[in-house]
Amino acid sequence: MNQPLLSPPLPSRCGSIRDRSRRAPGSLKFIAVFRRYSAAAALLGAGLGGCIAATPPGPGRLSEASQQRLSAAAGAASFAAVRNAADAAAASPHDLRAQRKAIILAGSFAGGQHDPAHKAELLQLVSRAVTTTENSAAACEARGEVAALYDAGGEYNKAGDTWLRNASQCRAYGSLLLAAQSLRKVERCPDLLEAARTLWPRTPQTEWGHVLNAVNLCSNALSLRQNLSFVPEAVRISYLEELARQHREAVAAAAQEQERADRAHRSFACRSDCASAGSSCYAGCPAGSYHPHCAANCRALESVCNSHCN
Repeated sequence: MNQPLLSPPLPSRCGSIRDRSRRAPGSLKFIAVFRRYSAAAALLGAGLGGCIAATPPGPGRLSEASQQRLSAAAGAASFAAVRNAADAAAASPHDLRAQRKAIILAGSFAGGQHDPAHKAELLQLVSRAVTTTENSAAACEARGEVAALYDAGGEYNKAGDTWLRNASQCRAYGSLLLAAQSLRKVERCPDLLEAARTLWPRTPQTEWGHVLNAVNLCSNALSLRQNLSFVPEAVRISYLEELARQHREAVAAAAQEQERADRAHRSFACRSDCASAGSSCYAGCPAGSYHPHCAANCRALESVCNSHCN
């Protein structure tokens, strides 16, 4: 029986791995390492496939619990920053810059706190810095920062007293208005009025507006004239006339703004009605073919309607 003819093997330029291993010393060791590497890569790929599997979509925003955790972490970091600044200020009592830094940090953080206990704790942290600053030769430079700290901490009595000292001792007459803002919250406007009467004789004319505005903030329409009785009559009349003018302008501006809003609302409603009328007109056009005359009439109707929406 004739043996089937076998096709001769195709010549290989590189030969098999086994053939090459015979020719290249150390190739068997390389092959073993290569096989182990391939197996490890396969296992690693399978493991990563499980790790990077698709996750279900989330709500697209942070959950309430996550927001609370982030807020708590931010609060803890800010509190630690205030504590560190207070410790640095206590370690350098003659460094006014360190005292003011601690006070400013505490004030900025206290303003965002809603818990009175947290505010009180912050004020306690920087109490030594406040005392050091108030007793320093540069107290006038930092007294506004101390008063702002008390305001942020909800200590309106202390804030008002500090603003009043700033106005009296440092001739910072603008502090009277800030004192009025704090003291009226604790029903201490009589103290503000007394301070204004005391400061008026030595207040420069360029600063009169601060004193008058502070009195106005602690007065109402009936008591203002009486509360300004310590002011010369010509100054009082001029100030009251200026207040009346500002009130008229504010009322006129509010009326104009309201009129603009009403006009915009009417125009929007009118154009909406015109669009609805146009849609109804197009819906009444014969269906099945294009009717240019009907569509043109509908467009003209809507255009005429819009022209009256002013």
